[in-house]
Amino acid sequence: VTDQAVAASATRTGLGLRSNRARAYIIAGTAGGTGSGMFLDLAYLIKNEFRQIGYPKPETIGVLLVPSADKTTAKGVGLSNTYAALQELQYFHGGRHRYQGRFAPNEPPISDGDGPFTRCNLIQLPKRNDPAELATTAGLVARTIYLELFTAAGRVMDSIRTEAFALNKTNVPVVQACGLYRLSWPRHELLTVATRRLGQRMIQRWTAKEASHLRELIQTWLDEQWRQRELDLEVVVERFNKAVREALREEPEKVFAAFVAPLRQRGAGAVRSDSDSAYEVIQQLFQVVGLPEIEGEQCPSLQQVIEERHKKVVADAENHLAAMAVAFIEQPQYRLAGAEEVLAQIMSRLKRTISGLEGVRSQVLADVYDTYGRLANVMNGLMGGRTLTVMGPRKAVSGELLDLMEQYPTKRLKLHVLDATLSIYRRLATSAPEFVREISFCRQRLIEMMALISPAGDEKPFPTGPGRMILPHGVEGLDGAADLFLGALPPQDIVDLDADLQKEIVKKYRSLVGVCVNPQNTTGFLAVLARLSHEFLEGHLEKSDPAAVFFRYRTESAPNTPKLLTHSFEEAAPDLTSISGKPQMEATILAAPPGADGERFRKTVESILPGIGFIPAPLADDIVFVREYPLLPLAELPQLADHGRDAYQQQLVAEYHPHTRTDLPWVATDAAPN
Repeated sequence: VTDQAVAASATRTGLGLRSNRARAYIIAGTAGGTGSGMFLDLAYLIKNEFRQIGYPKPETIGVLLVPSADKTTAKGVGLSNTYAALQELQYFHGGRHRYQGRFAPNEPPISDGDGPFTRCNLIQLPKRNDPAELATTAGLVARTIYLELFTAAGRVMDSIRTEAFALNKTNVPVVQACGLYRLSWPRHELLTVATRRLGQRMIQRWTAKEASHLRELIQTWLDEQWRQRELDLEVVVERFNKAVREALREEPEKVFAAFVAPLRQRGAGAVRSDSDSAYEVIQQLFQVVGLPEIEGEQCPSLQQVIEERHKKVVADAENHLAAMAVAFIEQPQYRLAGAEEVLAQIMSRLKRTISGLEGVRSQVLADVYDTYGRLANVMNGLMGGRTLTVMGPRKAVSGELLDLMEQYPTKRLKLHVLDATLSIYRRLATSAPEFVREISFCRQRLIEMMALISPAGDEKPFPTGPGRMILPHGVEGLDGAADLFLGALPPQDIVDLDADLQKEIVKKYRSLVGVCVNPQNTTGFLAVLARLSHEFLEGHLEKSDPAAVFFRYRTESAPNTPKLLTHSFEEAAPDLTSISGKPQMEATILAAPPGADGERFRKTVESILPGIGFIPAPLADDIVFVREYPLLPLAELPQLADHGRDAYQQQLVAEYHPHTRTDLPWVATDAAPN
């Protein structure tokens, strides 16, 4: 199983098989606490576990973080603990003394005649307890281990150390001090920041309020929708008229004429009839269309027909209004601004329609009352001053009365239709503000979601270790680079992304409105937004190696190029050095992408920094200057010199024992020089 895993890893990474030996890294701070208290025991325990599973020569690597030690360093407990920890490391280093320890009463003790670490890399902590500087140191640790384990450059670093260790003919305990400086094309980091900022921009587009550029387009769209959804005034009126025709099975004017026809036809060519017959016809007409004011009266039959049709028409109209109100929210090109403009134009259109209808209704109502009054006067005259509701003596009926009997129901029916139509548009005008409030609610919810994908005020930069990013000239930081990148994207591509996002929204949440009104959808929606944004940007951001990107923004002859490369080399020097003043063996590695651009970069560095003797190493997606002292004598470290010793002795005087084991004589065999 182990061999299969190793083979699969070699195939997937393309790095090949470097070794089948197990390698463990132990990272510890030596200034106190768990790190300095148990790093040696943990190293021996791990070696023992490896041997138990069949690795007789396991590779254990210590990465120890040590505080600075000079005249500016406080001689406190931290430096004292480091002095003690390095004493212990020196005591066991290289198998100078056998380690023995028991970790459980029912288990045999661990006994090991070799040193705790195959090699040990010491990295100095910053002098100030500054979060940014500490993050850089953490990045240095992580980047060093990453280079060693997961890149082709790690193979070169291993071979250099192997050669260096072969040159060490003494038994003096040595450690490594390593530093690096990156010139990175931060594609991954840029994608991360750009994904966040694109998500913000998408929501900003959706919540924008400016809609002046949409007015003409929406007006044309609304005209077409008004026709298709049968909201035109003539169409609504016709729906009521049609209901009346269906109920009467004839044009209403013909039906009203048919009521009066027997009176007109009584006697050949006669235009007179008796008042009793006229009274009965008028009462029948009132049952069909009603009096001018029908409150408290039984609802006339055609009024009932119109009211039944009104229920259907108003339901359809409100559904159409709802559909139009949210239609633009779900369209990537328009969203909330489009929806608000639609509603603004709908409300304006409704107000104009209502105002026009109210004027017409006033005229029709006046005409109805006038016709009714004339009808009543003529009929009352025939009935001896009695009202239309009281039977009087038989008298002759004039042609004027017969004409009024046909005119009144026609006009009263028109008023019924006008009232029903006006009610429809008033109902829509009352409903429209609710949709405006819904859009405002959606805007507020989206703004809240946008805040969730904004970086927190205390967001820290990516802890990538010492170095600088290769960015276009004049661009400050990842945010600036992300804005430049996003600003160059084709607008149509953004619209296409919005369309893809809308498809996902419909698939998972039915609508963007559904996302807004259901808080439980927020997390899932933001995940969808981030995923699609990242996939979109991944396809648009160049995949060039950092050397190619470097020369896109700079040339060998550019004034700042020598300064930048010299600074990068100098910053790669490790902070930890020997106090002896003796020249230390140094391995200087320049890891860069293979290929023409990488080779061009190497030659540029060598021409600016001649005589350094850079060791080339392939690194596909980064440029790294690595400077390492592979054979730094442990006893010559400043942490084991005067300042460290003084801090250590002060703690001993104060009866604080910095060692975890008191059964061993912690006396360094190779004392640091005074």
